[in-house]
Amino acid sequence: MGTQPVAWTPLPPAASYAPTTAAAGGTVTLASLLAERQRTTAAWLDAERMQAHRLELAQMERAQVEAERREVARAQAERAAAARLAAERAQAEEAERRAAERQAAAEEAERLERKRRREERLETHRLEVERREAERREAERLRDERLELERLQAEIDELDG
Repeated sequence: MGTQPVAWTPLPPAASYAPTTAAAGGTVTLASLLAERQRTTAAWLDAERMQAHRLELAQMERAQVEAERREVARAQAERAAAARLAAERAQAEEAERRAAERQAAAEEAERLERKRRREERLETHRLEVERREAERREAERLRDERLELERLQAEIDELDG
């Protein structure tokens, strides 16, 4: 499949107009050449117009597809942004909830500590009251015992005396 030189023999000058001269009966007028040229130009323009229309439709279709693709991408980006925002909001709410729980736990621990200290103070007070009461009773018992001893001593002294 190589290349081979091709030799063409030149056509005679009248042969190049053979198709147009045959249709015109052998003579070609400038008007017929212009009319033929206008017809071929009109046919070419019609073909080009249709091709241009097809190209324009294809370009419009590509532009429509591209616009739809951009719209889908924009909608996806909006959904992703909304999802990201919702996730951030949920994280913030969770952080607030945890902070509130920690605060509530700290307040509860403080309340329980105050209650424990109060109960401790009350118990200390109760024990102090009991100790004083026991001391008072013991002092009364000792006084009563001393009085009894004094009375008995007085009886003994009376009997001796």
